[in-house]
Parts: sequence; structure tokens; C-alpha cells
Amino acid sequence: MKKILIYSLPGFLSLLFMGCGMAGDKKYAEVAAEAFLKERLEQGGYGSKDQYSDIFWENTKEEKWEGIKKLVSKAMGQIKGYSLNTWNIEKKANTDGVSGTFVTLLYDVEYERGKGQETITMHRGLGFEEFKILGLNFTSDEIQKLIDEGVEKVVNEKSE
Repeated sequence: MKKILIYSLPGFLSLLFMGCGMAGDKKYAEVAAEAFLKERLEQGGYGSKDQYSDIFWENTKEEKWEGIKKLVSKAMGQIKGYSLNTWNIEKKANTDGVSGTFVTLLYDVEYERGKGQETITMHRGLGFEEFKILGLNFTSDEIQKLIDEGVEKVVNEKSE
């Protein structure tokens, strides 16, 4: 019995300390995401460009991002409130991909014209201190309805 206790104690301690680090990472990412949401709540818009990671901008064309913001604003209006629903954390070290800590935060969001969810993926690269937005996804019935209307319009257009 003592051998099991001796062998399991180091494993338990490493899990305990690893858990504290991950909980701290989650907290830092949540603070950055909530600053972003608070800015949107108080000032409108979609936050300042420096709140987004360089990887976000490398993979998102400015004109496409403007279109997404316009669609969400038209469907939902301004943000009125938010609360964290759930979260996930992952650490990766890759030789051919993006490395670092990824924290995905799912918020229930109230807007002027209804309720929805925003999934904010925060990223802190290896060797960096700050979490930044890597991904931002909007989900609501109102947004989907607007997208469906656009698809239907294109489908029903007469070919030239």
C-alpha cells in the first residue's frame, strides 16, 4: 500500500500544479475577453484591432471582417449584456503549426434584438505574456435567418 502512495503522490502533485497553471491561464484569458466585451458594451463596435492576434489578421481579410461585423450588427444590434457559459483550455507545442495556450470561452450574449452566443478563442503564443483574440464566432437565430435570406436571394436570382 505504501508503494502505491509513494508512486501516486508525485503524479498527484504534478496534476495539482499543472491544474493551477491552467486555471491561471483561463483566468488571464477570461480577463482579456471580458475587457473586450466590456469595451463593446460601453463603446459599441467590435473592439480595437490590437485586441486581436496577428494570426487572426493573417487569416482574416479586412473586407471580410467588415462584412461579418455588418451582418451581426444588422441582425442583432449592439451588445447589451453577457455571461460566461462554459470554457475549454488547451496547450499545444507544434513543429508545423500554431503553438501556445488556447482558451475557448463561450458567452451567452444579449443584444438589442435578441439573444445569441459568442465563442471567443483566446491565444497566447509560446514566449508571450498576453492573450489575444484568435477567433470570434457569433451564433443566433437572427443571424442565421439573415444568412438564409441572403442564400435564398442568390438561389432565386435569374441567370444571365
